[in-house]
Amino acid sequence: MPFQSSSLTQLFNGLLRRGAKDNIKKVLDDMIEEAQAWKPSGYDADQRRRRDYYEGKHSLYLRNALRKRYPGTWPDMSQISLNLTKMIADIDSSVYDQEPSRSLERNGEDVPSDSPQGQAFESIYENAAINVTLAEAERRLMVSNTMFLRVAWDQMRSHPKIEMFYPSDVHVIPHPNAPTDLSASIAILSRIVSENGVNDKVKKYEVWHREFEDSNGQTNYGPWRVEHWDTDGKSTEIFPDNLWPLEQLPWVIWRNGVSDGTIYRDVDRDLLDTIDAIAVGMTNIQFTIDMQAHSQLAYEGDSREDLAGGPGKILTFAPGENLSVLNYDPKLTEMERSSQNLIKSLAATRRQSPDAYSIEREAPQSGVARKIQNLPYTKALRERSHFARDMEQDLFRVLIAFSDSYGTGTKIGSENLTLKWSTAKDPEFEDQNSKTARIAQALDMGLISKERAAVDLGYYSTESEAAEAFASQAEARQDQVRNTSIAERLRLIATGS
Repeated sequence: MPFQSSSLTQLFNGLLRRGAKDNIKKVLDDMIEEAQAWKPSGYDADQRRRRDYYEGKHSLYLRNALRKRYPGTWPDMSQISLNLTKMIADIDSSVYDQEPSRSLERNGEDVPSDSPQGQAFESIYENAAINVTLAEAERRLMVSNTMFLRVAWDQMRSHPKIEMFYPSDVHVIPHPNAPTDLSASIAILSRIVSENGVNDKVKKYEVWHREFEDSNGQTNYGPWRVEHWDTDGKSTEIFPDNLWPLEQLPWVIWRNGVSDGTIYRDVDRDLLDTIDAIAVGMTNIQFTIDMQAHSQLAYEGDSREDLAGGPGKILTFAPGENLSVLNYDPKLTEMERSSQNLIKSLAATRRQSPDAYSIEREAPQSGVARKIQNLPYTKALRERSHFARDMEQDLFRVLIAFSDSYGTGTKIGSENLTLKWSTAKDPEFEDQNSKTARIAQALDMGLISKERAAVDLGYYSTESEAAEAFASQAEARQDQVRNTSIAERLRLIATGS
């Protein structure tokens, strides 16, 4: 039987009955309203603010923060609005600092890179500028925590290309039984640029939708349809009968962690407020320095318009008059230290070393000390690599589907083919003795497990493999102790001891 949701039923019936412009507008509004029900409260506004900060449009937000903090003096302050968000994104994103390793596998065996399929695979990824595109997408991901990628066909260059969408520009109506699964979704609406440019008051959307039916615990989906709608009620056909010609949906989602009950990962809402606090502190320090750059004279007595000083001037005072220099003693060192500590605390909360975001010069450290200090970030990087691998597996299938359908070269085909993907290893800056000492020190400090230490030293490939080996060794030692104990008792009996 169909899914028993009156709003969804009416909404998708409206898709079939539409015809008039007013109906298109109504259905579009209904779809966006339904999609908003699956987004966390205030999510789009927060995401638009994150995008502004990342793109260096922080000044307006900083002005409001200064007005709230210093209502009497904020107009006189020169705003210090450095793009801290972009810096944080640059430092946090590192999965694509080194190009990952990618190759094809068929039924668990490597496909030679010099084979026709291997060469076609490399050409697809090179033409799509995969590493450059995903490196920028990862930087945006560090700020937004969710990014959408859509593959399209580049007509001019005849190869697939990857387009990035911020989550505030994509509205998803998921299947209620799979609210975090994009592949099980019912509709996807993405805001795109209209024919009249980015400042057009009429909003244009690329609308993906399909019919579905739930029966006996299973969901049956109809084919995907896609068309362009705008808020004026105009509908534009892209493909005949609006039917998407490929089996593979061109959308891929990339999340910086696990999402809870929604397509979108909604965490770290306090990041931008912390960045505001840092910028307010920097602005206040600069304002205080500016105020103290010149001596402030204070006159005591009957006010006189002709009181002026300077080189070659002689000031004369009448009885009861006095001139003094004010010293505010603003504790600049303490103010600067407070600002630096806030930046270090922010770095620590994002699993970075405390000085990762600091512009202050630090004392030189050895490679060993630096690696120990960066262990929390190294762990976070391993976790992020897992989500990047999942994203690339989905992206691989879409890229191959586009190339095989629209390209004129070798057909790769996704049947029995998988992407073999791994992150690049960081360059080594230490010899084996230093590496062993570093790992031993981290183990003694409790920063890593003995299984992790064994893997880092190259004895095992994975921590689970190391754990199995340690368990086997422990059991062997216990058997040896038991056998030794029995032999010792027999010896004592035989000797009468």
